[in-house]
Amino acid sequence: MTAYVILRDHDLKSGADGPLIEVDPTAEKQSDAGDESTVHVTAGDKISQREALEAILIASANNVARLVARWDAGSEEAFVKKMNATAKDLGMTNTTYTDPRV
Repeated sequence: MTAYVILRDHDLKSGADGPLIEVDPTAEKQSDAGDESTVHVTAGDKISQREALEAILIASANNVARLVARWDAGSEEAFVKKMNATAKDLGMTNTTYTDPRV
């Protein structure tokens, strides 16, 4: 759902890299979480929307998923609300998204 919402709200044309997303200190810190799937990123570096989506979809990088959530909605909590609204719009009546770290 994360990739779906990002692509719905930030269209990525075929072959395009999309806008650059600055890696924040939170995403870097979460790179070393050890208890979940992540990819190493460094605060201040910039990754393209395409690179972020590849990290989420191929490596299941939870730290990058949370980074794009903050980039898109301003906070992880606001992004979870967007995912739940999207699920409702899609008729997913038995689906509820949460932030397991809360």
